Amino acid sequence: MNQSIRTQEQEPVFNSKKCSRCKIEKSIQEFYINISKKDKLGDCCKICHSIREKEKRKRYKQQQNVIITGTKTCSGCKVEKSVNEFYRNKTNKSWLHSICKSCSNISDRKKRISNPLKTLLLDCKKRCKQMGMKFEITEKDLNIPDICPVLGIPLEHSIGKGKRTDNSPTIDRIDNTKDYIKGNVIIVSWRANRLKSDSTLPELKQLVKFYEELNG
Repeated sequence: MNQSIRTQEQEPVFNSKKCSRCKIEKSIQEFYINISKKDKLGDCCKICHSIREKEKRKRYKQQQNVIITGTKTCSGCKVEKSVNEFYRNKTNKSWLHSICKSCSNISDRKKRISNPLKTLLLDCKKRCKQMGMKFEITEKDLNIPDICPVLGIPLEHSIGKGKRTDNSPTIDRIDNTKDYIKGNVIIVSWRANRLKSDSTLPELKQLVKFYEELNG
């Protein structure tokens, strides 16, 4: 049973947890943080997590070395196609997605269009992971306005239409010295985001002052 203490607000704070893989009760220090979980901790301990990741990498390498030939019927369009028309799927026994690449792309595009805010968050989260930055934003923290709060231009979703435009909504950090955390993000137009770039507020003020003086 998890041991816990209580704060003054009577909220339980656990100091131990049972690993879902090895079934051993361990200190919460033995678990990685996972903000998507209710207890903010991963399901398995760090040791088991490491083992699981190694197993995944091993399966992935095996998958890449396997030569798959023949045909497969797409569960989406019901057309029999070459296996080269299917994306690899390491969780599937056949190592192929159940739907072909065309159907998969169409399905993905529909999902992105149906929930543009979720799409913005997923894309931003992916970039943060690549840059090693914190990302602690959820759909509850943001909403896409109709008008860019900086430039006053209408925001138009370009998801599924190709490249983003000046009017495309983007997630921007208010303070560039901080990560993508609650209270430090806002949705503005792509143009406003580009203009600000990674500048600090003093730099932006100096920039405006310089060009105001040049223009008299």
